[in-house]
Amino acid sequence: MVEQHSGFAYYRIITLGNDDLTPTVGIGGIFKTATAHGAARNITMFDDGVAGQVIFIISSNPANATTIVDGGNLLINGDWTDAADKTLTLVFDGVNWYELGRNDLSGDLTEEIDDRVAALIQNGTGITWTYNDAAGTLTANCDLTWAELNKTVSDIADITTKSHTSLTDIGTNTHPQIDTHIADSSDPHGVTLTQTNITSSGEITGGDTLTVVTGDHGAAATDEVVNVCYGTEDPPAANTTAIGSLFIKYTA
Repeated sequence: MVEQHSGFAYYRIITLGNDDLTPTVGIGGIFKTATAHGAARNITMFDDGVAGQVIFIISSNPANATTIVDGGNLLINGDWTDAADKTLTLVFDGVNWYELGRNDLSGDLTEEIDDRVAALIQNGTGITWTYNDAAGTLTANCDLTWAELNKTVSDIADITTKSHTSLTDIGTNTHPQIDTHIADSSDPHGVTLTQTNITSSGEITGGDTLTVVTGDHGAAATDEVVNVCYGTEDPPAANTTAIGSLFIKYTA
């Protein structure tokens, strides 16, 4: 409502009704949100506007918030919820209300910045983002395949042709040290009898391919025999000439 005082005109500030979710704005241009409503509420339209009308909404910072909802005939840049030192400006084209701007003069723009950043960052190949508005966090979730990785910034771009020294956590031995160790035939590990699978009686265990029998020839110079057999057959009896057997005679 326009009033005059001392020769100049001004708008009187009108407080919106407590329970009106589509309040009339035909009687003024500057409005404050309600303060005495018993619960949070949503405004979905402003009634009785005329084409070209501009209205200013000032927050009363009530205990129970009023939210002006984006959608329908309210074409605004996201929901607007009243809080301390906030304003909203709208213009009417005869059908829809369009936002001209909003201000938050409380000095804390954290929520607006968070929402804007969350809107700017988009999901991509192998990566998604989870925005938790209540916690104020933005979490990346990565699930890239080997083909999707950018390997041009690494010296292991083609891992099939790279030395293991391009990797980390590889121990202290160099390739020459490993090659020397493998070629060493002087028993570098100090192999024990147990590790060779040779029993104390001289029999090599582990299969039917080779059996070696040794022992004291005794006072009578008893013949000792090494039986070597092929395949899965039992070793031939001592002092035989079966094909596939090798006999070594011990002479005292």
